[in-house]
Amino acid sequence: MEIKYRKVNADDLLLVFNWANEPTVRNNSYHSQFISLEEHTNWFKQKLQEKNSLIYIAEIDNEPAGMVRFEIAEEHAIVSIIVDQNFRGMSLASVFLEDCSKYYFDKNSKPILACIKSDNLASIHAFRKANYSFLREEIINNIKSQIFKRENA
Repeated sequence: MEIKYRKVNADDLLLVFNWANEPTVRNNSYHSQFISLEEHTNWFKQKLQEKNSLIYIAEIDNEPAGMVRFEIAEEHAIVSIIVDQNFRGMSLASVFLEDCSKYYFDKNSKPILACIKSDNLASIHAFRKANYSFLREEIINNIKSQIFKRENA
């Protein structure tokens, strides 16, 4: 199994749209409502232009398998991840996070934070396995959450 990473491009609009609206992804998101194609298109085009938004597509044997997104703010970056439903249960989230965090730190020094719903045990496990450390509990959008942090090694 060969894993490669590439930066997201305009041709990925529908791929990312479908991933974002997959029921498990929506359930684990802080904004769980369905995303319209128009709303997604506007968001996606904006992200392609922003220098503080870094999105990697993970491909396994040339098939899109997930994405890792970094939103770089003044003091830290926020990371999020989606694994394609056909590739779940293979412990790939931690691999994608580990690899893409290294790519992030090649050009950035700010720490990375991850905000995870406390009941999302699979994500918590993946972030721990990818060398993210528990930082604190927090309420986000009235949802009990855990914040994880990774700094450049």
